[in-house]
Amino acid sequence: MAVRRVGAPSTDSTVRPGGLRAERADHPASGGSGQEAGVQLPVVRAVHFTLLGAAANPFAPPFDYRPLRLGKKVAAGARFVQTQLIYNLERFKTYMARVRDLGLHERVYILAGVGSLKSVGAARSMADKAGGSGGNMLVKDQMTPHPVCGRPEMPVTEAQALMQEHSIRHLPILDADGALVGLITQRALTQAVPSDVKKFSPFVINYVLAKIKARNIMVKDVITIGEDMAIEEAARIMADRKIGCLPVMRDGELVGIISDNDLFNAMVNLLGARRAGLRVTVLQPDRAGEVARISTAIAEKGGYLSGFVTYPTADPSIWASLFKVTNVPKEKLIETLNNLPDIRVQDVRDV
Repeated sequence: MAVRRVGAPSTDSTVRPGGLRAERADHPASGGSGQEAGVQLPVVRAVHFTLLGAAANPFAPPFDYRPLRLGKKVAAGARFVQTQLIYNLERFKTYMARVRDLGLHERVYILAGVGSLKSVGAARSMADKAGGSGGNMLVKDQMTPHPVCGRPEMPVTEAQALMQEHSIRHLPILDADGALVGLITQRALTQAVPSDVKKFSPFVINYVLAKIKARNIMVKDVITIGEDMAIEEAARIMADRKIGCLPVMRDGELVGIISDNDLFNAMVNLLGARRAGLRVTVLQPDRAGEVARISTAIAEKGGYLSGFVTYPTADPSIWASLFKVTNVPKEKLIETLNNLPDIRVQDVRDV
């Protein structure tokens, strides 16, 4: 039996996407010479490759879909799976419990992602940016770090110019020791200008404002929060107090500021607004397992969830879910959801 090495010179091989190799060999009619009346006749054969391994991320939302996605890779032939670096042991335990429930641990080798830290700075950086949790929505994940700050004795005109230069609406004021002592807002700047400003010349207005110091108009009773607070709690404080920002403190030191714009960006990410797809709203009973039931049904049809939130309705026994779905035709998605008992589809639209 003749054995030919892959890539031997007798065959012109080209690797194609999708795990196929397109090979050109001599046409049988040419007698093996590759020439017939001066014309080379190629034959293209497709050779399938075996999927040996795949990657898995147990920490990417929606978390209850991750084991099902692993199952698809195992079904495709993966013999081993390498996970992302593990930052959250509790979530990884939950992930593996579901993997065992599905019997996937008996069908594939799972290599848990671990790595060494080269320095204390690297550990702190991972704690700050990854939160040790694979993407928690905490204040430190959404805030603006190292904000632009002013001084109590700076003229209001200087504070205004600084805010315009950096396109910011809130300016923390620090004393000589770096302690937070106040906050200047756009409203405070507006109120510093006389209501009958039209009666005065620009020269007079600028002269008056130059005499006013930041300490004269700044908010002194500043509400602050810690960096490990959940963003929904920060949003609740801002909504209840009717304020547009919150300075963020760590051990008495200002380390950031979070504003209503930062929370809007977080909401955009939570709802998957930057990804095209089907925006779906459904009503479901207020009982355990409903979100898992919906997400599992979508996953079984090959769909991906890029955002999923739930919220109460006027009926205490009914909750609503709003989510973004890709990779499933609209008609197929509606049919899938309508087949779920006690699930009422309220709205489906392309966005």
